[in-house]
Amino acid sequence: MEGWKTTFVYNWIRCDDYFKTIRESLAKDSDLLARPITDHDVTEAKAWRANALERAIRKEREHATTQRQSVMSWLKNGGMQEEELDSQLSRCHPNTCDWLRDNSKASNWLKCGQDHKVLWLKGKPGSGKDAPICL
Repeated sequence: MEGWKTTFVYNWIRCDDYFKTIRESLAKDSDLLARPITDHDVTEAKAWRANALERAIRKEREHATTQRQSVMSWLKNGGMQEEELDSQLSRCHPNTCDWLRDNSKASNWLKCGQDHKVLWLKGKPGSGKDAPICL
């Protein structure tokens, strides 16, 4: 559940900037429609929209850069990931992966060299695919 909450908040913050620009644009258009419009008003409105779009794009790029830097920093900190994996591994239920060891295809796969050790797990969200394999 926490993952969905984080995803929603992250995406909402990103969309909120665009919604704010749209709301401001609608307010400006409403003001223009409430009075006679001149060529100057149209030119000014076009310039405002162009600047608003440029600001939104710049803000999105800054946000993406910050996000990328945050992810790269997290990935470079391998010790934290190892600690998390060790913590999860210590919480495995006894006999957690017996089915994998008892399966002949899986056993053959485990006997392969390091170059061939790729395992693709698929299943419903939240079904435990990200749980550590206790082999």
